[in-house]
Amino acid sequence: MIKKSLSLCFKGARNYMHGTDMVNQAYSAVMETLAVAQVDAFRFVIHRMTGSRLALELRKGEGVSVAVAPVATMTFKAKGRPCLGVIVEDEGRPDCRYPYDEDSIVKACVLDREARNIVLQEESPFTPIETVVAMTKFLHLAVFPDAPGKWVFCRWESEHWPLSQKQAGLSVSLGQTLGTRLTRSEVCLDGEVLGQVFFSAKVNQ
Repeated sequence: MIKKSLSLCFKGARNYMHGTDMVNQAYSAVMETLAVAQVDAFRFVIHRMTGSRLALELRKGEGVSVAVAPVATMTFKAKGRPCLGVIVEDEGRPDCRYPYDEDSIVKACVLDREARNIVLQEESPFTPIETVVAMTKFLHLAVFPDAPGKWVFCRWESEHWPLSQKQAGLSVSLGQTLGTRLTRSEVCLDGEVLGQVFFSAKVNQ
């Protein structure tokens, strides 16, 4: 097992580690550790929210048991071999924070509420996963205006990772509502399906 601390800061006004930062930082650690530029059969699942520092435990093989409930897990194939990444809490809390203008992403989008679809009209200054998650969140707020609580990013699945840096024309289509608190949306670019993004409804306590 290889363990690497992740360099994470609070995003905007949030007091928890944002899922998109977990994806980006965890994959950067994978690239550095395994010397790969792309992985296959990528699946990233966020199990719970936390405001603690985080670390990635990288293990070879799938289905490895974890003693402490992880914050997130990621499975993928690197050079044809199955791997498991487990994101766990580290000591302390981040002492840094950076601005995040999420609204600038949705302002560059065209929303079709009836078709449950949103399309990005220009390139985004943010990473692809940040752009996709912001678009999907805005789409959920438009389609489910009366939903209690808030919608949060909880899972990503795709044949390959990372995504293309080209983002103009990126679309998100809300497909299935799985039960009452989980949705699956399809992410496409230039007619090609890039992956599936899942959101869950967190009801305020």
